[in-house]
Amino acid sequence: IRALGLERHVFIAGWKGSHEVKQAILRSRAMVLASYEEGLPVVFMESLALRRPVISTYVAGIPEIVLHGQTGWLVPAASVEALTVALREMLLASDAALHALGSAGHDLVARQHDSRLEARKLALLFRGDELEQTSAVPTPLAKRLEPAKVRG
Repeated sequence: IRALGLERHVFIAGWKGSHEVKQAILRSRAMVLASYEEGLPVVFMESLALRRPVISTYVAGIPEIVLHGQTGWLVPAASVEALTVALREMLLASDAALHALGSAGHDLVARQHDSRLEARKLALLFRGDELEQTSAVPTPLAKRLEPAKVRG
């Protein structure tokens, strides 16, 4: 950061409590996490729940919640060029366009990651009951995506 003269533009916050994290997300245009190895980051669900789109990589479970062009941007891991393009698009996007991406993400999180629904499903499994595929227990998003969209 110092070597590139970015001290006025980049701030390393360190550990923050949940209220501070929420406030930082609300002040942002988007959540950005370029990674080689992730599961399904909770911070993505938090960002989308707060209607902030996400920029990340096609790694592990990320494409289940970050849908390119729908809830944010997905780029190949290690592609500085693709990440640069996504960051530029996000910075140039209108507030309305960012809100549309964030709102789509909010709706996806509400449908696919509702803690009450997940607790109910776990309770059924612990009792040994079969889960029925109904509107109350949605099919995982990854199973409904076309393979080309998952692979990138």
